[in-house]
Amino acid sequence: MGYYVSSRGGIDLPEASLDAVWADLVAAAAENRVDLADADNWRAEFGVEGMIAVVIAAAIGSDCPRETWERGGNGSTVHLEVWGDGDVGEAMEVLSIVAAGGGTGVIYSDSDGSKWRWRLEDGEAHDETGRTCYGDEVDATAWVVQLQRPGQGALDRVAVVASEAAATAQLAAWVRHDYPEFNQSSEGGADPIDSQSDAAVLEAMSVIGGGIGSHMIRIGDMVQNVPAIPNERQTQ
Repeated sequence: MGYYVSSRGGIDLPEASLDAVWADLVAAAAENRVDLADADNWRAEFGVEGMIAVVIAAAIGSDCPRETWERGGNGSTVHLEVWGDGDVGEAMEVLSIVAAGGGTGVIYSDSDGSKWRWRLEDGEAHDETGRTCYGDEVDATAWVVQLQRPGQGALDRVAVVASEAAATAQLAAWVRHDYPEFNQSSEGGADPIDSQSDAAVLEAMSVIGGGIGSHMIRIGDMVQNVPAIPNERQTQ
């Protein structure tokens, strides 16, 4: 990608998946999709998890990946803390492979005032742009999404996302996760919804009842005369 970034974050990987993730990285390197950053030269010193961490560190901008990672975790999970300052490499290629192998976590990055994060969750890597607001500044383009159920055992989930589509997707993801609990407390309910579209999932939620409610609204619709805050990632 060829632009300078400052990055830091942590990724958790199941111990049992380390060899498979490394094999997938090697296969991607054979297709020139990722750079292994000479990690294989340090197998004896770092172990498989260290080689994976070195590749991640190099991809997110480290110019000395051997020295920009740390290991933590317990017997079943390895925690890799990585950081770097330099030109970003094939970050999404590398992180997508790590996520597919069970990796979870977040790496935060910024470049010339632009901010974003690489988030690994549910087998996928997501590249998400962010903003920092100061004082009375408001990001009028963002959306607030909420899922709520009143009463005993109430659920109240709230997130701020970048678009209406992202708000719909987030609400549907929450409903998929909580649907077994919703359905237990309902007399009827729809069929299992894991494979249904977002629209079908939200329709299923609407017929359950029990006081379950949701809200999606653009922040700009809640305030007046608030200018949008530009945020364009610098790629020069």
